[in-house]
Amino acid sequence: MTSYGLQKHRSEILVLRSGLGVGMQLNEKLSIGGGLGLIYNENRLDAPYIFQTQPTLKGFKTLLDLETSGFGWNGNLGILFRPITNLQFGVIYKSGTTVHSKGDASGNAQAQLTSLGGGFAGARPDFHYDAEVVNHFPQIVAAGLSWQPHARWRFSGQVDWVNWSDAFDRLPVKLSNGNNADFNALLGSDSAKDYVPLSWRDQIVYRVGAEFAVTEKFRLRGGYSYAKSPVPDKTLTPLTAVITEHTVTTGFGYEQGRYKFDLAYQWDLPAEQRVGNSGLRAGEYSNSATKIGIHWVGITTGVRF
Repeated sequence: MTSYGLQKHRSEILVLRSGLGVGMQLNEKLSIGGGLGLIYNENRLDAPYIFQTQPTLKGFKTLLDLETSGFGWNGNLGILFRPITNLQFGVIYKSGTTVHSKGDASGNAQAQLTSLGGGFAGARPDFHYDAEVVNHFPQIVAAGLSWQPHARWRFSGQVDWVNWSDAFDRLPVKLSNGNNADFNALLGSDSAKDYVPLSWRDQIVYRVGAEFAVTEKFRLRGGYSYAKSPVPDKTLTPLTAVITEHTVTTGFGYEQGRYKFDLAYQWDLPAEQRVGNSGLRAGEYSNSATKIGIHWVGITTGVRF
């Protein structure tokens, strides 16, 4: 029943990828390619945190400010088949990625210690640890086609399989070198390991799109995608609310000589998902609902040499 009052919940998972690839045209109809990518991952959590699996701290609630960052790598391999001039098929595989990100975790457990009472009420509430978060990003298999029935029209379709069940089964959090003597005495160590259950499901993403060439230099585009939410009700929180299912997009492209400019707008339509009995400790999210809708704008430019 411990409460820290009204709190802002902030979470962030940032992933940046830089890659190097090579492709080869085997014949007029068949091409292959592959690449390797360096992944940079940054994690941020600023919210009340409830320990889930640590034997001594199960259900213990504290304010937590955690920041970690680290690097990993992945690879991809693809094949492109063009049976006729205006029709092509492609398949690509992207490997999963594991990133051991490291940083700091600090916080204050005053409200929890006060509610426990007894000797806990006089314990030092603030703490600092070295932190490590292990993120697993999913492997993906995608297959698609592109058809140009007319010089001005192009249609495309794609299906993706995203292996969330192996990647986001649980989130390991490791704390070490704790500076709070009272917590260290309670744990019998200056370290603690916790695992946050996620239990995400694999996801199938369906995509369709169309492009119309208004002129040789100017093109209009539109698209739609659908994917059922991979997040189960029992582990849903506002911090992991990747629950949007329907997405619409529009945009245009413009080319002038060696230069190319593209503008895109994407709307992840509003979605709502409800939790009955939460599978997370302390029942913080039981009988709750999470709503989300996202607007994106993307601008890209390119130069041909």
